[in-house]
Amino acid sequence: MCGDEPVVAAAEAGFQADTFIAAFVPFPGMDGNFLRVDTRPRPMHGCVTEFDKSGADEPGPRWVSTSAMLTDLSDSLTTPQAVDDGWYWTTDNDALEWEPDRSWRLRQIVASQLSRPSSESSN
Repeated sequence: MCGDEPVVAAAEAGFQADTFIAAFVPFPGMDGNFLRVDTRPRPMHGCVTEFDKSGADEPGPRWVSTSAMLTDLSDSLTTPQAVDDGWYWTTDNDALEWEPDRSWRLRQIVASQLSRPSSESSN
């Protein structure tokens, strides 16, 4: 509720609600962004959507189910395939981390090398 007015959201799963409603089951997230399962009725019942603190659920469903999401994650971990719009895994610091694309780490290394002062002295 906002004030005394009830929140009005689409009654069908998969449709944008523009706010968080009781029919959403959130996954842990960070910085106000997380995934959630839409438990509203209709054909998209159980779909997985990102929920953002500023954009709410604008992008729409990412997966049709948690099973589809877990299959994509598994495929990404066992093949050179990105998950969810270009995220690849890495094990920096012996922990599983996700990077936006395969060249991200290389660009970071190159940028750090270019920003270091030369160790050779000039005459």
